[in-house]
Amino acid sequence: MDPPKYERTETTMKKRLLAAPLAIAAIACTVLLGACGGPSIEELIRTDLTEAFDSISPDNEEFVDSLTDSTGGSLEILDLSAEDFAKGYFDGFEYEIGDISVEEKAGTASAKVKVKMKSITDAMADFTADYEAWIMSIDPSAVPSEEELYAKGGELMMASIAETPAEESDITFTYSKNENGEWEPSEGADEAILGAML
Repeated sequence: MDPPKYERTETTMKKRLLAAPLAIAAIACTVLLGACGGPSIEELIRTDLTEAFDSISPDNEEFVDSLTDSTGGSLEILDLSAEDFAKGYFDGFEYEIGDISVEEKAGTASAKVKVKMKSITDAMADFTADYEAWIMSIDPSAVPSEEELYAKGGELMMASIAETPAEESDITFTYSKNENGEWEPSEGADEAILGAML
């Protein structure tokens, strides 16, 4: 037996009343890019930066290997290991990710990061002065071998790095949305980090 007409009408009205807010919620989720379950753009960028900066560690074998490759064997000449160099240079290294602003329509975003690290320029300036002073003090009648000269250079370099204080600097990283709708660092990220190191 069919339910009374007024019961069918009440059920239909309830379905319609529920459909409207559900549709609005679905649209809102789409517009807000994951606010209803997935990570937001800000969260994606923060995660990307966190993973990148957390990888800067003497305990990260992949990072140490890349450091070895980038120095082209110069550390070995100075009788230094890339791990020891990384431990000295990145002693006191800290970072803090600040505000992240997103211009979704333009497909751009920027993130501010406060970084605390040693200036390689300052460390090398002190090393050069100390090494030249040591060379001038050598007794001409007892000149060290080439191997000893390099080893002393490595020793003085690590001492200069150890004495160089870590200083704070602000870096702004920019991101852009590619053709696939993915957010990735814009060109210039490497230069921004290099600027903090110098």
